[in-house]
Amino acid sequence: MKLKKPIIIAIITINILAFLNIFYVFYYKKASFDTSVKAEVPTEKITKVYSDVGTWYLNNQTFDFYKKHSIKLNKNEISEFCNIINASYAKYIDNVRPDYWIDINIETIDKKDILITLNQNKSDGFFFTIDYDDNFEGKDLADFIVKHIHSNQ
Repeated sequence: MKLKKPIIIAIITINILAFLNIFYVFYYKKASFDTSVKAEVPTEKITKVYSDVGTWYLNNQTFDFYKKHSIKLNKNEISEFCNIINASYAKYIDNVRPDYWIDINIETIDKKDILITLNQNKSDGFFFTIDYDDNFEGKDLADFIVKHIHSNQ
């Protein structure tokens, strides 16, 4: 009898916590996501932008960045690249696992490396992350990168 009342209170508490957790996972997380956050890359400090890792899919063609393709940008292209990134806003992604991705490495004047991962999946389209942080809208960046893919052969 003495243990019956605390066990019932514990079961009720656990059920309430489980309900709140499910509410957070399926509703509150997306509803409270802040899409006003902008991506920031220091445009004037960047010296080099290149990519040699990843796989990309476009127009029924797969681009292999491990061996066959790469991306290297000149100074004017770096400026345009940074403008596209800095114009992007945060995007809520349900399925963060990409089907295809490209790692874009950025080197700055003060020898800092910034990693931008451009991702593509069937359900959420294009998005990118900066140093594995927030997800940002990546359609414009994907269009820009596709124009600058070079063959290594």
